[in-house]
Amino acid sequence: MKDLNISENNFNRLAIAIMQNYNCSYKKALELLGSFKLKIVCGEEIRESPSLQAGLLTAINCGKRAFHGGVDVNLPDQNIPLCIKWNTEGKSLNDIIVAMGGILTNKKPTNKDYVLSFGIKPYNDNSLQVISSGWRSGVISLNDPVAIDKNFDFELAGIAGASLGVAKLFLKISGIDITALDKSNGISLWRTNKDWRKSKYDGPRVNYLPKNIWILGLGHLGQAYIWSLSFLYRESKPSILLQDYDTIEEANYGAGLLLDNDDEGSRKTRKTAEWLEKRQFPVTITERKFDENTKRTLEEPYIALCGFDSASSRKYLENAGFDLVVEAGLGGELSDFDNIHIHTFPSTNYKASNIWSNIDEQSSIHHEVVEKEFVNDNVCGILGQTLSNKAISTSFIGAFTSSLVLAELVKSLNDGIKSDFIGLKIRSLNHKSIIGDNRYNTQATRNGFIEV
Repeated sequence: MKDLNISENNFNRLAIAIMQNYNCSYKKALELLGSFKLKIVCGEEIRESPSLQAGLLTAINCGKRAFHGGVDVNLPDQNIPLCIKWNTEGKSLNDIIVAMGGILTNKKPTNKDYVLSFGIKPYNDNSLQVISSGWRSGVISLNDPVAIDKNFDFELAGIAGASLGVAKLFLKISGIDITALDKSNGISLWRTNKDWRKSKYDGPRVNYLPKNIWILGLGHLGQAYIWSLSFLYRESKPSILLQDYDTIEEANYGAGLLLDNDDEGSRKTRKTAEWLEKRQFPVTITERKFDENTKRTLEEPYIALCGFDSASSRKYLENAGFDLVVEAGLGGELSDFDNIHIHTFPSTNYKASNIWSNIDEQSSIHHEVVEKEFVNDNVCGILGQTLSNKAISTSFIGAFTSSLVLAELVKSLNDGIKSDFIGLKIRSLNHKSIIGDNRYNTQATRNGFIEV
């Protein structure tokens, strides 16, 4: 193992899932990840659908971090205009795809390929089609056809469907869930606990978006929030306050949607601010830990999105002076890394201080197969113990989570119903736990809004 130069800073967190699933070495896990290839095929609908374009770029961004064999993209034309809301250099969709690491190709998929399609029906048993309408989105399986009435384009729905598709394809190609592509699945971001296939559970066109947002934590969840919200704004942009105190490690690339391979050593706040400023978002940064002493001032955002890894900071979320906080947490084991828990505060059902006050910060995660990898060397043995406590983290689960978190934020300004808690699992998406059914009232009013 020494020839791989493994350290805590560069250990691939997704490889842990492969090691556990196959009871194999880290080297073998990397080889398997390197053999995974994602094919993306787009039909004519991609030309004029902001939702599908946002979904396509999300699929490429997530796909290249999980399918190490590469992401091939087949488009209907060599020069497709961008209709998404952010554009850094006025280039075509094709140019953005190449810049993001996608490989443009004219080759059609084979029956053995794992395919995600946009505007084209599923190709084979290893393929899914992304569909969206308004606030509803999903993936269609070849053997479980589903049709939904087309309403309007909403980028969060495209992001939700695309990230769900990448997740399902990865679960199947990796052997973690061999039934992942058997059924069509989807979600209504407007009414999460309702049947996504029914148009009555769609939401309205979005008229208002938050004017100011505080992002707490810039790990893979915080970056996913930023990725998704960046598609929602046109000319007028919100002010973003970024809070984190960590530097970027090589291992962060596998799940961080805003990161490149050469970002190691940079501050997360600086890299994220640079990414946002290229898209004309005004940004402020603070590089200190969020704790009991953190209090918002009059000029700072009343709304916060939280992506903390630790419970020690989450328990103070209701003490900082926010009018609305949406936070998310994920599982970290092979059995639950696709578990998603979302809380919205203030809540009539929960208190942040109660949920996390008695949580032991000592990691409960222990990947035995990872620790065994290093038992023959004292130094590596210590490293093995450290790595065995690392959570499995994935970009596609982060992206899907961000669509739910951002939807909650958008609902707060557009007469939506507030979810105090959302609990779901990608591998069994039809079984969800939703608590809360009161409409948003004034939680977001002091924060200001932007008309769209």
